[in-house]
Amino acid sequence: MSGRVTEYSTRRGFLKQGTAALGGACLVGFASGSFVTAGSASEKLPRKVSAGAPQIFVDLDGVEPLDNVRQLFHAAQKHPENPVLWGEKPWEAQAYSPTASIIFDESDQIFKCWYMGLLGDVAGPKNSYGPHVLCYATSNDGIHWDRPNLGLHEYEGSRQNNIVIPATHHEGKDHWESVQKDPFDPDPQRRYKAFGWTSFPTSAEGGLQTMTSPDGLHWTHSPGVVVPGGDAQSLMIDVPRKRYVLFVRSGPRATYESTDFIHWNDPVESLDWDYPNGTKLRYWIKEPSVA
Repeated sequence: MSGRVTEYSTRRGFLKQGTAALGGACLVGFASGSFVTAGSASEKLPRKVSAGAPQIFVDLDGVEPLDNVRQLFHAAQKHPENPVLWGEKPWEAQAYSPTASIIFDESDQIFKCWYMGLLGDVAGPKNSYGPHVLCYATSNDGIHWDRPNLGLHEYEGSRQNNIVIPATHHEGKDHWESVQKDPFDPDPQRRYKAFGWTSFPTSAEGGLQTMTSPDGLHWTHSPGVVVPGGDAQSLMIDVPRKRYVLFVRSGPRATYESTDFIHWNDPVESLDWDYPNGTKLRYWIKEPSVA
């Protein structure tokens, strides 16, 4: 593969790439309508490389010749004003470290963040699992954030807040850890998708659930558990293959896939521990398939 390396010198460019691949070293290159291979050694699938579109290479698997291309690794630097978004409202416990999802919306040209708020002043054993609310914030640069008064849900007699999921849903026991904007679903009412887990105290409601939204603000919940068991998770939308990939913490780490965000394949073990003497860690990745 031939191409030229482009370095993102602006903060916005860096942050946009960071939201696509947090914490990973990558090579960003451009090609003109060519193809590269992707996948495991046993599965090489063609992937179209569009002109002008950033391509993420965690490694060089599937890349053939490297002509006039340098592989660059950039270390991220923390902003000196960190934390740039922290609890300062009554529905945001300041002593709590919430889960959050951040995207850069290309169509709206703005950063969007969905983050967990905890009702109360201090997170402790009694309230560390709720009640929670899901909040929404926006930013032009990823550093300075605005909390819009959405007027959607009431908190202590007022709707002047940025809450998009109130504590009345499942008594505030849900943890919405993955929120994404879906670029290929033909239904505009399902443009935004989210995965979360609940600590709601009934076995019938325990597990991973989904919700969808046309705008990221007004949400429709799945009627029940979509993926049983598990808690912490991360959702990825694989746009080239038009599939949803879910990584779940459930003892051994598991991977699920879906093509419609409704039906999910059986879990495939992707990470496990083997501590016979408390010293060994093993892991492997397997490709699940969706019928």
